[in-house]
This record gives sequence, structure tokens and C-alpha cells, in this order.
Amino acid sequence: MGNIFNYAMGGIVDFLEVYIIFRYMMIFFEDAYVNDRLAYIAYAARLFISFALRFASVSPVISAGISYGSIFFVSLCYVTIMSKRLIVSAFIYMCSFSSEAVVAVIVGISGFDAFGNTEHISVFWNLIIEMIFWSISLIIRKFNNINEKLKVPKSFVTFIIVITVSMICLECMIFSQEKLDERIAGISLVCLISSVFMLMYLYDSLTIVIKEHMETAIAKKEKEYYHKQSEMLTEKYAELNKYRHDMKNRMIAIQQMVNKKQYESVSRYTEEFVEKIEFATPYCNTGNIALDSIVNYKLTKMTELGISVEIDIVLPSNLPINEDDLVVIVGNLLDNAMDGTGRMEKAIDRFVQIDFSYEKGSVWLCVKNAYNGCLQRRGKSFFTSKKDKTMHGLGLQNVREIVEKYNGLLEFSTEDNLFVVDIVLHM
Repeated sequence: MGNIFNYAMGGIVDFLEVYIIFRYMMIFFEDAYVNDRLAYIAYAARLFISFALRFASVSPVISAGISYGSIFFVSLCYVTIMSKRLIVSAFIYMCSFSSEAVVAVIVGISGFDAFGNTEHISVFWNLIIEMIFWSISLIIRKFNNINEKLKVPKSFVTFIIVITVSMICLECMIFSQEKLDERIAGISLVCLISSVFMLMYLYDSLTIVIKEHMETAIAKKEKEYYHKQSEMLTEKYAELNKYRHDMKNRMIAIQQMVNKKQYESVSRYTEEFVEKIEFATPYCNTGNIALDSIVNYKLTKMTELGISVEIDIVLPSNLPINEDDLVVIVGNLLDNAMDGTGRMEKAIDRFVQIDFSYEKGSVWLCVKNAYNGCLQRRGKSFFTSKKDKTMHGLGLQNVREIVEKYNGLLEFSTEDNLFVVDIVLHM
């Protein structure tokens, strides 16, 4: 019965190790799976190998090679370059090895009976090793979160550390007793394992909540930004329309200056006038001021960057959609298209095509842009190699949320050297 209990506890500890490896992979590769099914198979294989090594009589060198190989096999499930897979796999293995070394040093210095007087002691030490392994991942994640601007409250981190250290000390006191009942040792071990899982769950849940809160705040700021930008552009175009409407009076003023030979005044006046007239090329003129403003502003910016633009927008002025939602969607699509095609080395290859239409109560939005092929697939989405991974993608996440709000569809695809985003919004 005791052996069965040890096998069960050992299997749980091995499962814990696999979960910790998964957390390491998430730190370095995020959730960029090649295939979900392959990921399940790889992690299951790692679990089986860890459990089998408990009973196999192999040399430490062979055991280390098998362990590293299984971690590397797991890394094959993620979208990345081969050199990074090799380095990350080696790093994770070294973290695991370091955890074992720390326990060995502690046992050696303290004179603690590494074999003890209970048959559960090996499971206990393996669990301590995994707790240290997990703690190292928290430290690494903390440094990684500096770039992502994800701040976990110090009080919670302190709480996790204090509870973890307290549990380790308590268990060491229990297992260091000369006479220890096997039932007490088993119950203590079960409580420790349960506590470890609870701590991991609490920490991961909190980081998810914090990240979602941060993303919501950023999304709110982005909507405010596009709203203010739309208001500003609307004012600019209203001013432009005033200039056009008052063209006759301005021509009379210019004629008077010419008659008086005030050529410098004419020059200054016309320069100011031209700047306002050419504030934006009227690419879009649907009558929807918010939409026209954001499209004309973005496309004017594209042409200034030498990006070739093709546009076909046929939308009614009174679309039954919240203007802020429309501005956020269109603004994000055009920003991403401008950024994507702007990465093309040759200016002649920079190209954006826009096709907006309204049919049978649905708004159809399609934006295509030339791209350099540096995109990797993540499920049904794509991602690039931008350094600021927290900020990157939030714009499209906002788009996705708005699309869901209107029970619509959002699809990414590539054809030839074009990156295509198709959106359907049901009114």
C-alpha cells in the first residue's frame, strides 16, 4: 500500500514538474503553439519520461541527456527559431538542475538525514526541488514582466514567498523527527502538495487578472485617443470646409493685395491657405464625418511615407454603429497596415488596399497590405517580432472585442505577399 501511495505522489510531483516547465515555456514563447494536439502529446511524453526515470537504472549522464531531450521536444511545439529552442531548453534544464543542487547543498550543510526514517522522504525532497524550480520561474517572470509593464503587487509576492518558505520549514521539522508515523508523513505530504498547487493557482490567477485589467485600461485609453483624434480631425475638416465655402471672398482679398503690389502679403496668405486646403487629400467622402476624418488622416500619412494606396469605400453616412467603435476598428486596421507595409525594404513595394462596403444590413471591411513575410501564425491569428509584446496586439484585441459586440466575423489570412484582414459587422 505504501509503495502505491509513493508511486501516486511521485506521479503528482512529476505532473507538477511538467506544469512548471509549461510555465517556463510560456515565459519565453508565450502561447505560440504550432499545434495544440502536438503540445498535449509533447507534455504527456515529458510526464511519462519523468515518471519512467524514477524506476530506470541509468547513469546520471544518460538521465540528463534524456531530460534535456524531452524538454527540447516540448519546445518544438512552439513557433520560434531553432537556436532559441536549444538555448531555452538548456536554460530550463539548468534551472531544474540548479534546484536539485540547492537541495543537495542544504542537506549537506545542515546534516539533515537525506534518507530519513520514512519511505516518503524521496517524494518529499523531489517536491522541495520542484518548489525551488517554480520559485526560479517566478524570478525570471518578474524580469520578463519589466518589459511587459505587468506589475504584480509586492505584498502578494511577499505573501507567496513567506508561505512557501514556511511550508518548507514546517515539513522539514516534521520529516526530521526520529520517530515519524507513516500516516502522518503521508498526510503531511498530501497537504504540502495541495498547498503548492493552490499557491501556483493563486499566483497564475492573479497575474491573469492583473494583465486583463491592464489591457482593459490600455483599450480604454486607446478608444479615448481615437475619439479625441476623430474630434480633432472633424474640427479640422469643418475649418477646411469654411475655407472652401468662403473661397470667393478670399480670392477678392488676394486680388486686392496684388493690385496694391503687396506680393509678400500674398505669398504669406496663400501659403497659409494652401496648408489648410491640403491638410488632407479627400480619399474618403461618405458623409460620415468620423469615418471620413480618420480614413483621410491615415491615408494622407501613408502617402507621405511613400505608401501606394488603393481605396474603394462605399458606405452610407448614417451607419447604425457607434462612431467610436467604427473609429477604433478602422484606425487600428489602418495603423497595422501602415506598420506592416512600412517594413518593406523597397518603397516601391509598400502597398495598402482598402475595400469598405455595406450590403444587406452588414458592414464589410477588408484591408490588405504588402508585408515582408515576417509573420508567424498563432492559432487563427498572426503575430510579429515586436519587442513590446504587451502593447502589440492589444489594438487587434480591441478590434476583436468590438467585432464580437456586433456578432461579426474577424479573419486574418495571407495571399501571395499580402496580409489580409476581413471583418463583417452585422447591424
